Amino acid sequence: MAKVVVDYSAQELGSAIDEMISSEAIIVTDMWTSYPKAVKTREHISFLSEKGENFDKLHWHIFNLKNWIRGIHHSISPDHLQRYLDEYYYMSATTNPALVPFFNAVIILAPLKPH
Repeated sequence: MAKVVVDYSAQELGSAIDEMISSEAIIVTDMWTSYPKAVKTREHISFLSEKGENFDKLHWHIFNLKNWIRGIHHSISPDHLQRYLDEYYYMSATTNPALVPFFNAVIILAPLKPH
């Protein structure tokens, strides 16, 4: 599952984390300042992002999602972003079930503009 979050605040991220991630999970993030408050008392490990290199699989999925939107839809409305995320998740999970764990991360996307 992917979820649109309105902003990067600890409250917004915490709500998404509570909704999507098991309370027994170990949460791995970069060192964004909102994450410690967002994860509350959950087990949390953070790494320097190194411009995304330490989260290559997550960034690979974000890259594929953006390319899918640009290639199939060309652009999307922010009003319908959650529906597009749901469609992409469903398509990807049913095509390759091994990818499902990677989609259980919170994906934050700014509205995409056409080329």
